[in-house]
Amino acid sequence: MKKLLFLASLGCMSVSLSTVSAVSIPPTPAPAATSSSSLITSQDSQFATQLSPYHKQVFLTVFTPQMRQETITMMEESGKDSFDETPMSADMCVEQTLMNHRNPLNKS
Repeated sequence: MKKLLFLASLGCMSVSLSTVSAVSIPPTPAPAATSSSSLITSQDSQFATQLSPYHKQVFLTVFTPQMRQETITMMEESGKDSFDETPMSADMCVEQTLMNHRNPLNKS
């Protein structure tokens, strides 16, 4: 039943896509050049290899250079703390950085 429902939804999507393709869509302008401050460093790239696909995308495309550095520093400090039974993974550091910057007005 789920498979039939899925196939039906695909059929509806293909009909709507063919309708949309008949409409003239103006070309989108080329994206602006990225500033040098948002360039990915070799340290960022190396850290990103440890991340899951989702966290890698967030780390490389959403984070500012300062947030990327904060995440890398957090990972380094987590490894140094011998009292932690479970050190933070790279993905956990990305999540923690997201939480740190989610509500900046509520920080004490």
